[in-house]
Amino acid sequence: MIIGKATVTALAAVSAATILAAPAASAQPQRPKDHICDPGEFCLYTGYNQRGGIPVDRREYEEDVYAYTHVARSWKNLTGRDWYIYDRPHCRGRSYPLYIRDGNAHNLHPSWQTRIRSIARGDKIRQCRR
Repeated sequence: MIIGKATVTALAAVSAATILAAPAASAQPQRPKDHICDPGEFCLYTGYNQRGGIPVDRREYEEDVYAYTHVARSWKNLTGRDWYIYDRPHCRGRSYPLYIRDGNAHNLHPSWQTRIRSIARGDKIRQCRR
């Protein structure tokens, strides 16, 4: 079978278009995974004492919490790692460490309830700041 130059060029163009059109893989889901705080996740709750909705349930970080909620009153850490909350997207701005280990849950200080813009596990801050 003889393949002409035009055929090879057309195949290359189709292959390139397919690669460019493929959606980029995302490190984080765009919406809460399942609204359940599962083992291995850090969760923000809209209500006090881990009640209300769970707009954010993450394993590593979230670059823009405001995409999901404008208020978080409590949190639960089931990751076994320290987490940090930030008042700007991409883990920038003022931060507050949540040095809490597995299974611990607390209410957020009122000054942070409407300020959280991003969150990150201590070892994933660098990825959040990209």
